Amino acid sequence: MRDSEREWKLELDVDYVDWTSFKNLDVKLSNGITLPLPQNWSATYVLMFGTEYKWLVPPGLPGWEIAARGGYIHSATPVPTKTFGAAIPDADYNAFSIGLGLLCRPLAACWFLLTCGSEQGPWWTPKAIGLDLAYQYLLYGTRQISNADDPRVNGGWHTTTHVGSISLRVNFDTGTPTPGWGTSQESGTEISEFAAGRPYFHADIQTTGPWAPSAQAQGSIPNYEAIQMILSMPVVGRSPSGSLVCSYFELNYNNATVAPVQSNHEFLQPFKPGMEGWVALGALSSSGRTERSRSAT
Repeated sequence: MRDSEREWKLELDVDYVDWTSFKNLDVKLSNGITLPLPQNWSATYVLMFGTEYKWLVPPGLPGWEIAARGGYIHSATPVPTKTFGAAIPDADYNAFSIGLGLLCRPLAACWFLLTCGSEQGPWWTPKAIGLDLAYQYLLYGTRQISNADDPRVNGGWHTTTHVGSISLRVNFDTGTPTPGWGTSQESGTEISEFAAGRPYFHADIQTTGPWAPSAQAQGSIPNYEAIQMILSMPVVGRSPSGSLVCSYFELNYNNATVAPVQSNHEFLQPFKPGMEGWVALGALSSSGRTERSRSAT
């Protein structure tokens, strides 16, 4: 499940593991003698469940992604009592795990000190830096061993295992599932600009006067020529490789109809370095519905 701000993943696996081919670990010496180490493991099953909850736009941390993870495993032992050994003191076990993932993109500061790579540059330029922390606790069931091939292991076995990991990852590709930018027509004249499924810009545009042919509107709409110039400017987007691409509006102003508009704009998160202040300002509104206002013209 995913929306523009968060993502939640759930996974359940049931695996059948056929260990029946694991018959022995016999050691053959150079003098021709074989040291028999029979195993005769049996088939078993493993039940695994995992979940990850990710904040795609954590409050106060533009350009970051934060993921909380958890998991559970139940595994039945394939090791028979007869060939049980101290090298692999296996038993049925339950494992519990937790984890934390931090991903810093170029829009943010890595660990609040350095920028996290760059969206531009050759393929070897880092596009994101991540840190993953994990801990797993394996609780084995008590196993009572008797009549084993090795009489020294007969008795009760109690085993627990603690596993921790820290990994640093560097992404050389942003992994953008959708190339460039996309526009979502949400309702009426409300639009949002998306890249890789994440909203960066939102606008609510409402007409404040009647539609008219371009030739007639030139004398009735304030700053009409300036508006034409703005519409002809390039729109800067982003390609999967990180290089910048431009597209242009091409309109026939003599045949098109136009109308004066009033627009409310909101930057949801920075899409280029240095835009943190823009996001902090919130919505720039000509209607004054937020703390800052500015004329649409």
